[in-house]
Amino acid sequence: MKKVNNKGFTLVELVIATAILSVISLTVLTLMTSGTNMYSGIQKRSNVLFKSQVASTQLEEILVNVGSDDGIAVVDKELYIVDKDDSKITRFSLDNTLNRINMYEGTVEAEVTAENQTFNYEWSDPIPFSSDIIDVTYSPHYNKDGGVNYAYAFGINLTVSKGGITYDKNSLASLRNKPKFASGETAVQDLLELVFNH
Repeated sequence: MKKVNNKGFTLVELVIATAILSVISLTVLTLMTSGTNMYSGIQKRSNVLFKSQVASTQLEEILVNVGSDDGIAVVDKELYIVDKDDSKITRFSLDNTLNRINMYEGTVEAEVTAENQTFNYEWSDPIPFSSDIIDVTYSPHYNKDGGVNYAYAFGINLTVSKGGITYDKNSLASLRNKPKFASGETAVQDLLELVFNH
């Protein structure tokens, strides 16, 4: 009978093979982890950019379509739009506790007395307009004609933040209808008088 040599791997060969396999596995794992982290970071940045673009585009579209008989007012971080035909007022307000812009709507009613005319309105419950907004600034561009301001463009600066990523989105909306414009402490009442009395 012939003896078969069933000699296997030596302990040294097994340790060397295990060490090589460990180095290769660790390298592959490191590459996969860094690739996953990179993908996650890019996805977060893309999400923030998308949110800022959507919010900016929505505000631009609303501003561009304000009619020439209507009006726009800015008070601090709040934007007001008055629609004369529908007797409505809309307010866009930054909510710093929830990091979003809320939209409020109201119906305008005029109260006329012998001495003056006042406008009353009640706001609806807040309607979430855009989330993850931590700051907003409106920069109106307007001309004065006959003592009345007419807006022809509006700059919008939104700061969006989510998942540790912050992005500033600047845009400029050219207004096609040149609505009336007011700003300052009494801007809303001034605008209502301009819109409904001129």
